[in-house]
Amino acid sequence: MMKRIFSSALTLTLLTSAVGASAQAPTLSKKEQKAGWKLLFDGKTTNGWRGYKSQEAPAAWKVEDGVLFFDADAKKAGAKGGDIMTAEAYENYELEIEWKISEGGNSGIIFGVHEDPKFGATYQTGPEMQVLDDDKHSDGKIHKHNSGDLYDLIASPHATLNPLANGTPRRLSRKTAS
Repeated sequence: MMKRIFSSALTLTLLTSAVGASAQAPTLSKKEQKAGWKLLFDGKTTNGWRGYKSQEAPAAWKVEDGVLFFDADAKKAGAKGGDIMTAEAYENYELEIEWKISEGGNSGIIFGVHEDPKFGATYQTGPEMQVLDDDKHSDGKIHKHNSGDLYDLIASPHATLNPLANGTPRRLSRKTAS
């Protein structure tokens, strides 16, 4: 049975600047709970998240108005940044996420990540679903580099209409062979 959860072998480098969007606290319906879904973000804290090769979430990752985001201003002021990942590891999962990118932003959701001293960054260890302002970032003109694409590997069959808008939905699934 596929667990419907997010993998620690998946990292976020989303929302490259603070966003003013307000979001409702995440909840699961009774049907989702019964099906085995697990919330990985409580809408209030970075609990359950940590940095790549770290036990704590970097200080530049903030939660405001129910949104988990990377605060570029905090990073510029000296707060530690970097990719974040779930504190727990998962084998099989479905990830449902809504994301927004800053104007001109370039980021991604990386999965299959391995923490190993020989790798300096998450993108060296796993594939990435691109999160991009397709219109204003130069990568938006490159085939297989657009929002929703499996970066440099597979173009998404669904165009992202407005990555600057609140709540651009995506679903990622991973099922390992038994």
